[in-house]
Amino acid sequence: MNDEAIQCLKSMLEIDPKNSEAYERLGYIYEKQNMADEAIQNYQKAIEFNPNLQSNYISQGFMYFTKNMDDEAIECLQKLIQINPKFVQAYERLGYVQQMKNMTEEAMEYKKSY
Repeated sequence: MNDEAIQCLKSMLEIDPKNSEAYERLGYIYEKQNMADEAIQNYQKAIEFNPNLQSNYISQGFMYFTKNMDDEAIECLQKLIQINPKFVQAYERLGYVQQMKNMTEEAMEYKKSY
């Protein structure tokens, strides 16, 4: 099933290489298959072609975190907060990543924000 979906999405991208939704769906499929590198790449493409689609930043940040790429996760989530300072989930995720990285003071600042 996932292989068929991947093929279908890749075919869509051959027709429309800037289709951010196709990249987002590919990222999601790869995320569910624990293929973090592929998920990150596709979320990045989705962000590139539609930087206002906020869910991609959350997903990409999570994938960075699962690969112990905490600095990249933090940067990704901070970008999202710049785009939408009212996106509570971004503050929650950012605070969590910072807490896991023993950045307690920074985490508390973001936790106060939401």
